[in-house]
Amino acid sequence: MRLIAAGTPRAAPYDRNPTSQAQSGNALLSENTGTSGLITYTVPAGKKAYLGILSIELLCEVAATSAATTHKVYLEPRLTPSGGAEAAILHRALNVPAMVAGDRAEVAATPSLTLQAGDAMTIYQTFNGQGGGAGRVHIWAHIARTEFDA
Repeated sequence: MRLIAAGTPRAAPYDRNPTSQAQSGNALLSENTGTSGLITYTVPAGKKAYLGILSIELLCEVAATSAATTHKVYLEPRLTPSGGAEAAILHRALNVPAMVAGDRAEVAATPSLTLQAGDAMTIYQTFNGQGGGAGRVHIWAHIARTEFDA
């Protein structure tokens, strides 16, 4: 009888001591304040991580003083491989027409990425208001991941 097995020590590495984790960040933003980092995560030595969900939520706190046609909130995760250069891996935009105080909106993505030890991910956000410049929003970003032994 001949037995055939996978050529790697384990065919499914994600089952090596998995731990599920979630991370969130939030900011209160005024229109056109530029881009800033909201969440940063670096995979620890000896680990890998599977990134499963990215999402943003938006709550309008103060409506723009003039006729704003659209508010645009961008969520952009950027990956820096260990020893490499930072690059955007996804770009999600949330376009909300003429928001008033109390309006909510959200968007999610499921990128399904496996990150190696030393890889760093930073989630950036930008709020551009197409109007009076006096609008203010509260934004939340969330990531869910599973870390496992490399």
